[in-house]
Amino acid sequence: MVEPEYADVPTAEREFRTALDLDPQDAEAHHWFATALMLLARNAEAVAEIGRAQELEPTSSSIVADRALILHHTGRGDEAMAVLVRLTRTEPELVSPHRYLQEIHFGNGEYGAALKETRRVAELLHDAEGLASATEELRVLEAGGSSALLEAMRIKRLARYERGSGAAYPLAQVEALLAQREVALAHLEEACAGHEPAAMGMRIDPAMASLHREPQFQKLLVRLGLPQVE
Repeated sequence: MVEPEYADVPTAEREFRTALDLDPQDAEAHHWFATALMLLARNAEAVAEIGRAQELEPTSSSIVADRALILHHTGRGDEAMAVLVRLTRTEPELVSPHRYLQEIHFGNGEYGAALKETRRVAELLHDAEGLASATEELRVLEAGGSSALLEAMRIKRLARYERGSGAAYPLAQVEALLAQREVALAHLEEACAGHEPAAMGMRIDPAMASLHREPQFQKLLVRLGLPQVE
């Protein structure tokens, strides 16, 4: 079997640095370099880069939102939440703060709050199917609690994946949260082999915490060019 190609992190970093050497005032380059560094768990560098992007583009709401997400991953959760909540009030039509709040709440096990943000994202995107799905999942949570919700999500995501209309990574997330390590690792392997963009976040994804000590997980980190968990 031919070994699949994975993200070339060293090359990507060289290209970011080359771009910034050519134009240190390029806010977009600083911005995207910061988010890449976040995925690599290089938190101090990520904060510095997003800070530079914000200096160059102080009115950019997308930079403000991404800075909040980066701060969350550096352990400054309260500060991050305050910024994101403020953005939802000052720019209620902006999608990214709701996406990030959903991600943070879900990672914290606050599933009700996460689903409300999911529903709000669906409303903003005029996604009737997504809105119905989030509403149904809220009903499942209220009726059966977190375990019932995660199992319902697993069944739904597995069906989508088997139909070819869903990705492997979201399925691996709920399987990991349900302590189904073997199948979670198998689907995570498929997500990486399929170059699913979400897989690049596996190193910092709280849903994957139960897999951190698994040798297969550590090998996948290496293959993706991500730092291993110590």
